[in-house]
Amino acid sequence: LRGDYQLSAFQSLYELIYANLLNNGACQSLEGKVFYRGSKVDAYSEIWRGEMKTQDVEFDLINESLTTQILDNSWSAKFNNSQEQKVFLRSVESKNSFPIKQCDYNLCQFYDPTIQTPASYTYANRVCFRIYDVFVFLINYYTDGTVTFTSDFFNIGGDGDQYYITSGQELREGNNWVNPEVSFKEVFEEMDKKLNLWIIIEGTVAAPVLRIEPWGYVFNDTKVLTIDDPESVKMGIDLTQLYTIINVGSEEKDYDPSDGADYPNVRFESWNDESYNTPGDCEFENNTLDLVSSWK
Repeated sequence: LRGDYQLSAFQSLYELIYANLLNNGACQSLEGKVFYRGSKVDAYSEIWRGEMKTQDVEFDLINESLTTQILDNSWSAKFNNSQEQKVFLRSVESKNSFPIKQCDYNLCQFYDPTIQTPASYTYANRVCFRIYDVFVFLINYYTDGTVTFTSDFFNIGGDGDQYYITSGQELREGNNWVNPEVSFKEVFEEMDKKLNLWIIIEGTVAAPVLRIEPWGYVFNDTKVLTIDDPESVKMGIDLTQLYTIINVGSEEKDYDPSDGADYPNVRFESWNDESYNTPGDCEFENNTLDLVSSWK
């Protein structure tokens, strides 16, 4: 079971949650579990686990009751509301000060594209952080290591295993101390604009797994369910997937000869922040596909 649910509490449960507020403050979470058994003779098995944020509870002090939202412990409760918080990739503590491993990095080699036949790499041993390792680190940071990350696409051997993060200063100077400060939202959106990514929650209630894959992983031709004799089948158009404007390029500044560059930013083929209109007779409100990157 995945999702967010409402909880109403009275009497002893109300007193427990109210006491938690008084003793621990509004930023203390409580864990909730749902158990199920098929019959009276069966043992109970846990089918769902979530968290209640005390900050979201509305207390009825006269009737001694409360209502609040219970958040799924794999996404909503752990970092959906804090995914914009930035963290340095070499940090060794999670959001709530639990020890975590700093982000792994690789030493990469670069060459000067203006030299047609370089005898050797111009820039060797530059520190780069592979996107897969960045996601592993960020999810450990936001969830205190309670959620695992996986990705067939970004892992070694996948089509996206060669995406890295580094800095221009590291490329120029090679000090090997580069320590990018990024957020999950920032990294995911940058990669999503290039690859059309989706987030999938897998695993168990006790060990949730967050998976990030391209669109084709989720929407493929594999049969997942057969429904015999449905009463009706209807089809419609998802207008959120139709765009009137497509923005591409980079937020970085355009070509400036004073920078010493010897090439211009050619329209549509480089990094200019540009906008293009889409043709067609569909009539709907303006819907913009934003592919503009803040990274280069």
